[in-house]
Amino acid sequence: MSRKVKVEVDSETCKGVLCYLCINICPVNILEPSDVPSRMGGTIPHTLTPEKCILCRKCEITCPDFAISIVVKEK
Repeated sequence: MSRKVKVEVDSETCKGVLCYLCINICPVNILEPSDVPSRMGGTIPHTLTPEKCILCRKCEITCPDFAISIVVKEK
């Protein structure tokens, strides 16, 4: 069985460049700044390679605003 992982970031609650704790904590370095603006200024993080996510959920746990979540769908 395979899985599809999606990293979702809420641009309404994410502080973007003012925070980026999720980018700094990711052990496999899949998160990076995007072009999507944050309500707070700057841009929110995203990933171009969600399939490399190891599901540690450190980004979710670290986010002080609960703006990031990992969604897993089993195929």
